[in-house]
Amino acid sequence: MKRHLLLIASMLLLLAGCRKDDPEEIIPDDTPEEDVVTASLEGGIQDRWLAGDRINVFSTSVPGGEYSFIGNGSFTKKNESGASAPSSLKANYAVYPYSESNSLNEDGTFNVVLPGTQPYLKNDISQHVNTMVAVTSGVKDSDFKFRNVCGWFMVKIYGNFVARSVTLSGNGGELISGPAKVRASNASVPSVTMGPDAGTEITIDCGSGVSLGFNTAEATSFWFAVPPVTFSEGITIKAEDFEGNVYTKVIKSPVKIARSTKGLPLDEQGLVLPEIVVKPLKFVSSGQTSLKLVKSGSPAEVPLEFSKDGRKWSSYEIGSSVSLSDGESVFFKAAAKSEGFSKDASNNYHFESSGPGTLAASGMLTSLVNSDDKSFSIPSEGCFHSLFKGMTNLTEGPTLPDGEVKKNCYAEIFSGCSSLTYLRAMFKTAPDASFTSGWLSGVAAEGIFVMNPDAAWKAGPECGVPEGWYIWDIPEDDDPVIYNSVDYLRPNPSMGSNHIQANQLNEDDPTEWTFYTTGTDPYIPVEGLKQDAPGPIFVFQYKLTSDQRFELFWCPGGYPNQLAGGRETPFMVEESADWNVCKVDMAESWEKFGWPGKVGDGVRFDIGGKADQTIIVRLMHWRARTPFD
Repeated sequence: MKRHLLLIASMLLLLAGCRKDDPEEIIPDDTPEEDVVTASLEGGIQDRWLAGDRINVFSTSVPGGEYSFIGNGSFTKKNESGASAPSSLKANYAVYPYSESNSLNEDGTFNVVLPGTQPYLKNDISQHVNTMVAVTSGVKDSDFKFRNVCGWFMVKIYGNFVARSVTLSGNGGELISGPAKVRASNASVPSVTMGPDAGTEITIDCGSGVSLGFNTAEATSFWFAVPPVTFSEGITIKAEDFEGNVYTKVIKSPVKIARSTKGLPLDEQGLVLPEIVVKPLKFVSSGQTSLKLVKSGSPAEVPLEFSKDGRKWSSYEIGSSVSLSDGESVFFKAAAKSEGFSKDASNNYHFESSGPGTLAASGMLTSLVNSDDKSFSIPSEGCFHSLFKGMTNLTEGPTLPDGEVKKNCYAEIFSGCSSLTYLRAMFKTAPDASFTSGWLSGVAAEGIFVMNPDAAWKAGPECGVPEGWYIWDIPEDDDPVIYNSVDYLRPNPSMGSNHIQANQLNEDDPTEWTFYTTGTDPYIPVEGLKQDAPGPIFVFQYKLTSDQRFELFWCPGGYPNQLAGGRETPFMVEESADWNVCKVDMAESWEKFGWPGKVGDGVRFDIGGKADQTIIVRLMHWRARTPFD
């Protein structure tokens, strides 16, 4: 059974600065003396030159142009093209990093481009990012003393996703990247004026991805080089993963970044959850397949985009085929908000697929009409009529979201999908024929139908769900959503915990607890049940720094009733930096220790057996057995 996990992450913002001590690479110097200049650094986050560093030199007394680092603070001329300084300036000028676009004006100001995209480097500013300038004391001086142009801003992020990028912007639209003019002299520090075409964002490009630490102590650092600026209305930090999900932190207090210094501490630091994101419709291929969206009749005109990696998006031409190899994915989403999509059986958009392989769909259908709508609303009647009709190689359908439904919006949507065996329908409205006519006709005889645990209806043949399908009307074990109908277990430190610190750091998830062990035999009581347990399967999601032995001590009637040695059930939980699921069948223990699972019954939760362990737990509850346990 496939599990669809809505990623939830937290961010902790900090500001700091000091460059790690990378060793200077020394290159043998056999260059003629007249083609060599010397260069020193102001210090701060960049305190030494590295192999591959290059500078622009603008001069009247030494050959100008591109110079490369050769060790011992020396740079040698790399090309023959000159870069002369205006004779009126009476000095030599240089700028780092080298760029063909760098230039020097008559008034002694540099034209540079402050990078809007900066590569990720662990615990550091990336090479060729920290813009610096130098002006000598006269035309005969070839010793360049470089000064920093920017300040440095460090963000710490933790969560259960792999970051594709992290972006900084000011809430007041401040210009912080792109074309800029830098004024410098031998006697004063540089100043920056951003050009009219400058940008309002700086993005750290994480390349193939950066796996984040999963708690505050192990948060991952991202460094930005930022021109001196005061973000008068605060800042926004956005982290994006490889499926297009964006996690956001907004700081409303003013933030000042000064030249050649670390940022000042923020007034608002802490943990936040991401914004709700609309996941694009996604297909994953098992084996070779081909997929296209076809137009029948005269439905509304809709602009769509597609992507193979969830990162780079291109306009999609209706009817064009996308070929997928084994394991490849393709994403679709709306390029602009649409008030409609399909209309009826004769006027619709529908996917067609071919090839020997199979396809599994996920994401949100509503992303096809509005990729920014977090209410997951369906804009028109018949909106997704026949969307996957006849796709005989579709094995899993995307989530039908918890949003308002419209007449015929899901009519015949999976009709003829003879390989379909899994579907999540999260709407709470009973699916009568007014919007689901023929929606599951001709699907596989057996499958799994997952419905919203808070829905006030039961799925079955009367709703068009095949009789042979298993109805999963409880939370899936890896589902991160909190449901009102579930009695989530609540640890209670005030009842007598031992060698454990328990904190609720996530204000938006009252079921999430972060435990830190301070000695051997750490444990914490759990409050008694508020309602009878639906079954003996003990489930929770967790993050854990190392493999640990957990135990439940059984207390019928509530803690600490009958608490004694020999009344415990041990189980092992494996290390996991990402959210993982622990599931244990406790039926034998219920019977052995006379624990009936009734209102008021409690347990003591023993978490590991040693100090200095961090364990994060959420959504702890009891559930009934299923055929898949």
